[in-house]
Amino acid sequence: MPAKPEGAEWAEPFKVIRRVNYRADGKGFLKEGHYHLFVLPADGGPPRQVSKGVFDHRGTLAWAPDDKSLFISANRRPDRDHDPLNTEIYEVSLADGTAKALTDRAGPDTHPVLSPQPPAGKKGAREAAPPQVMQGAGRVQGNLTRKPVPSGSSW
Repeated sequence: MPAKPEGAEWAEPFKVIRRVNYRADGKGFLKEGHYHLFVLPADGGPPRQVSKGVFDHRGTLAWAPDDKSLFISANRRPDRDHDPLNTEIYEVSLADGTAKALTDRAGPDTHPVLSPQPPAGKKGAREAAPPQVMQGAGRVQGNLTRKPVPSGSSW
């Protein structure tokens, strides 16, 4: 190949992009990798990674009352790049990182919120748009409203 002519500027090297969602407004090209959950001991020490896999785990989370798990929203489906808003609520064990889906429906399931005082032996979770009431191991009990609630609403 001939030498670069004086004053010439070569183009940047090409990028290999392997994901459907490869850039975002205000962020430009997204870095390779995934968002994961980490916990830190309150009395100090190194962070410990809780979630794993080729999935993004980020956003609002809720701690279980017994501090043994977290409730998160994530899209862990094989087609997640083609349907990024089809998230579910998961319970993630802090002991071993296993994630158990508590919802399974089309559309976004986001912002898990635990009831302040669930019935004895039960876990209650709510979500917005439209809010669903859940009790026990992911059994949806029904809508709180017939239509979505305004963004940022809190119960």
